Amino acid sequence: MGIPAAGEAARKRRTQMGLKQRAFSVVQIGHVERANGRITLAIDEDYRPALRQLEHFGYVQVLWWFSGSQDEHSRQVLESKPPYGKDVPITGVFASRWPERPNPIALTTVQVLNVNQEEGRVDIGNIDAFDGTPILDLKPYFPVCDRVKAIKVPEWVAHWPEWMPEEGMGLAESERKAGMQNGLEPGGRRTLESQDRKERSLYYDDPDRNE
Repeated sequence: MGIPAAGEAARKRRTQMGLKQRAFSVVQIGHVERANGRITLAIDEDYRPALRQLEHFGYVQVLWWFSGSQDEHSRQVLESKPPYGKDVPITGVFASRWPERPNPIALTTVQVLNVNQEEGRVDIGNIDAFDGTPILDLKPYFPVCDRVKAIKVPEWVAHWPEWMPEEGMGLAESERKAGMQNGLEPGGRRTLESQDRKERSLYYDDPDRNE
């Protein structure tokens, strides 16, 4: 569950230090499409030239928007109780993948299957985002920049696998069905129960995933 915390105190401290609260403009470049058993990153026409040469990469990092967590309450959440097990401590959202956070931006590495620049379509293996989810940016996966040899993680996630599945991380089957049946908005406003499942589905062999 997410634990809300007002941001007013932080704004006051920043003002006292002579720093201004800054706003940045971010535009949607496309959306996730799930149809006929295929998953595609559908890129808007204005941004399709940016796909040039992407077909030479095996994986791409997708930055997408948790549009179901963009309300004022969700963006004040700074701590959560991640569903990683019974003994997990209260954790800051910067130390988890919890969707409620000051800037509801998600990051997923996906397998690139095919790129059609003219049509603005990038077919991918899998992604943990609903149909219609807004896409903010794509960045090619560079091992020299994005892979580390000696990792360090807290004990409550130490039992998770070392590598993600080749096709990428996806939604649990229960989430896909719930999204279709409930007509969830892009980005996925979910119940706390299904949010818990979403967090657990980040790791395919989590023993609690199919509860």
